[in-house]
Amino acid sequence: MPDIALETEPHEEAGLLTDGFHLLIDALKLNEVENVYMVPGIPVTDLGRMMQSEGMRVLSFRHEQHAGYAAAI
Repeated sequence: MPDIALETEPHEEAGLLTDGFHLLIDALKLNEVENVYMVPGIPVTDLGRMMQSEGMRVLSFRHEQHAGYAAAI
């Protein structure tokens, strides 16, 4: 049976895993978004915290309509 050479050096990209929240935050930063208007809830609570830690201003509202009005001003 022929010897098979295996690549043993780790790829540089292996340690650069990310999730959707970080991708969204990076996209917003690339588009120079500074203020985020949101309705907090279980699925996006961590997203709001991550945005704040990245320097974005997160404004939370109880109703979508109020968030829309605030963003329009």
